[in-house]
Amino acid sequence: MVKSIHKALLIFLFSFQIGCSVSTQITLEPSISIPTSTPTPERKLQLTFVVTNSIYAIDVGCLDAPEPCFSTPKKLLDIESVGLKNSWSPDGMRVAFGWGEIYIADWEGEDQKNITNTSDFNTWPIWSTDGNHIVYESKSSNGQFTFFMASLDGSGIRQLLTSMKEPLNPTFPELSPNGAKIVFDARPVSDPQVFLPPKQIFVSNLDGSALNQITYTITDPSFTPPNNITPSFSPDGKYILFNRFTNYADIEPAGLSDIYTLDLETKKETRLNSDDQRNMSLPVWSPVGNWIATVSYQNGNKDIYLIRADGTKVINVTKSQQDEDLPAWRYFTTP
Repeated sequence: MVKSIHKALLIFLFSFQIGCSVSTQITLEPSISIPTSTPTPERKLQLTFVVTNSIYAIDVGCLDAPEPCFSTPKKLLDIESVGLKNSWSPDGMRVAFGWGEIYIADWEGEDQKNITNTSDFNTWPIWSTDGNHIVYESKSSNGQFTFFMASLDGSGIRQLLTSMKEPLNPTFPELSPNGAKIVFDARPVSDPQVFLPPKQIFVSNLDGSALNQITYTITDPSFTPPNNITPSFSPDGKYILFNRFTNYADIEPAGLSDIYTLDLETKKETRLNSDDQRNMSLPVWSPVGNWIATVSYQNGNKDIYLIRADGTKVINVTKSQQDEDLPAWRYFTTP
């Protein structure tokens, strides 16, 4: 009898443990995958310049600080023809350059192609605001200058300024931020000394209509105005940046020249450099931040400088014994 009771009790306890074991098991749900965040692309600013036949770049940061910070210069690419200007596409992935012919290439120098292939002399390429066309200066065999716009494969070439009423020899074109206006320097076609002063600055529509001379409209024959050249728009389109030479003989090797801005609304001119900071030329406004890059011949060779847009600060960026020339800005997105 006792053995029967003991056996029954053991069976009961064994059954209870099994029941508890089953009832306390935890069923895990399938794990939920949490997506990782995608890095936000970063916009990066570089100041580029030319040494011999190569384009070098310096990373520029700290634009809100009293002075920007700079990386060590690094070589980006070798170019076929140097010329007077290198121009980066709006996305910073391609560059246009040339002296005699206009070339474009990617930022590493690959796929260099000639987009003009003409008997005229072509230079000073700039990109359209949509990045799909190149505007450039062209000199024909008879000495006449004009501007053309071409697609990136060289097709669809069309002449600009065809509606211009005043006969001018225009040079050094730059487009407004919205691409609707063009600014350039020019002198009358009737004057055979096309490179001698005085050249003045004009703004018009792309076809040459609505032409407006914005520097020195004085007609007094006893007054010799200064030579105003290489104009460009500020990023907001409210100012014109340009070089002023008071004596053409000063232009070589880099010139006793000054850098000015002109307010398009008030027509007020502001000189940015001081008397001991002359010899500055080829100014270009940064796409972000209020800095202007320029080349200066002050220490026996050409160096790249930055000037704050209000003229309150001048920084010598390159200090080597070789010539650094043709400053340009590259603004691009990193992965």
